[in-house]
Amino acid sequence: KEAAEALFKNLFFAEDRYDLSAVGRMKFNRRVGRKEDTGPGTLTKEDILAVIKTLIDIRNGIGMVDDIDHLGNRRVRSVGEMTENQFRVGLVRVERAVKERLSLVESENLMPQDLINAKPVSAAIKEF
Repeated sequence: KEAAEALFKNLFFAEDRYDLSAVGRMKFNRRVGRKEDTGPGTLTKEDILAVIKTLIDIRNGIGMVDDIDHLGNRRVRSVGEMTENQFRVGLVRVERAVKERLSLVESENLMPQDLINAKPVSAAIKEF
């Protein structure tokens, strides 16, 4: 149970791992029938309940399923957004490497350049 809770928190409720963006929040709110267009960048418990209610309504014949092929349900991602995502992936790799090095090496006499390596960031951007 605790592992499932931790997984959901990391997947949908952690700001550093999940971001709906302003457009995503607006589309989400419209889809579940809310009047406001703004809200937090992560999902809330009320959001999960709204999704479940919407799914039950669709199952009971109220409302319609979205057409995934409709261009209104698609979004073109800009080059800057995709680059930002790759940069974020590289920074997560650097973070993991630094944590690993800190756990292996004694923290006395350590300099930042001994811990941080920029290669994961440049490799992630080159993958793009």
